[in-house]
Amino acid sequence: QYQTPEPGNDGSHRREETLTVAVVDRGTEVSFKIKRTTHMSKIFDAFRERQGMMEEEMLFLYEDRVIATIDTADTLGISDRDIIEVLLR
Repeated sequence: QYQTPEPGNDGSHRREETLTVAVVDRGTEVSFKIKRTTHMSKIFDAFRERQGMMEEEMLFLYEDRVIATIDTADTLGISDRDIIEVLLR
C-alpha cells in the first residue's frame, strides 16, 4: 500500500523557517538570525542602533536594489548567509 510522504520527509529540500543574513558596512559585518517573514525594518533598526546612526544616514541594499522596510527575506529572495550591504548617504 502506498502512503503519501509527510511534508519535509519526502527528500525534497524544504526552505528553512529561519536564516542568517550579514549586514556589511565599511568592513563591519553584523549577522542576524531572522525568520523568512520578518520585516527588514527590524534588522535596519538593530543595525543602526549598534552603529549609533540615524535612519536617514543609511540605505540598505540587496543585489544592488534598495530594500524597503516592509520587505522580507521571502519577498527579496534572500537565502541563508546572503549579504545586505549598507550605503551611507
